[in-house]
Amino acid sequence: MVKQIAAQHGSSLVHIGATAFIGLLLEDSPSGVAIQQVVAGSPAENAGLNSGDVITSIDGASLSSYKDVRTILFAHHPSDGISISYMDQFGNGSTVDVQLASGPPQ
Repeated sequence: MVKQIAAQHGSSLVHIGATAFIGLLLEDSPSGVAIQQVVAGSPAENAGLNSGDVITSIDGASLSSYKDVRTILFAHHPSDGISISYMDQFGNGSTVDVQLASGPPQ
């Protein structure tokens, strides 16, 4: 892993460069990944995501765990765009495009 970092080669375990940030506190749910909290002023809030929504996929990839979200975000960088499909608290499905911000180091 040290050689990988020194060579500037990222992977699902090693992230090189600025970290992508969406601004969500998540938990696993039977139908995807549930949003517990949305950070004020974050890309998620700007996209209209709310506590209680359940994310079902990102960029077409189905989610079974909040760890899937982390893996997907590690493949991105700040200012990248992603597509998030979700179900709101009333069971209505929707998809939003989100531009990622810069987050804390991981």
